[in-house]
Amino acid sequence: MGTATALHAVLLAPHRFSRLVRTTPPTAWERRAAQAGQYRLMAELAAADPGQLVTAIRNGPVPAALEGTAYAGDPDAPPALLPHVLAGAAVSDLPAPEVLAALRVPTL
Repeated sequence: MGTATALHAVLLAPHRFSRLVRTTPPTAWERRAAQAGQYRLMAELAAADPGQLVTAIRNGPVPAALEGTAYAGDPDAPPALLPHVLAGAAVSDLPAPEVLAALRVPTL
């Protein structure tokens, strides 16, 4: 969720950024609804049994952008916060493409 957070932050305070590095951008816009459904299911599982969610993530597919890395899939949030983080992800999206296109911060 770091790339999305960085994009929202640079739009709010562009003067605080000299450059951006985006590694694994999230699903967005027209594809976001399907991903939001997955986040809602994950939030429910995290609320019922955080350990089972962590196991499912560890045993799930590795994102293509992270293949060949030390990606473990472990959530960074404490187990008690996971349902809330995932529910928040389900109702969020990236800013509109034309808003992002107007950014003048060098981006890799």
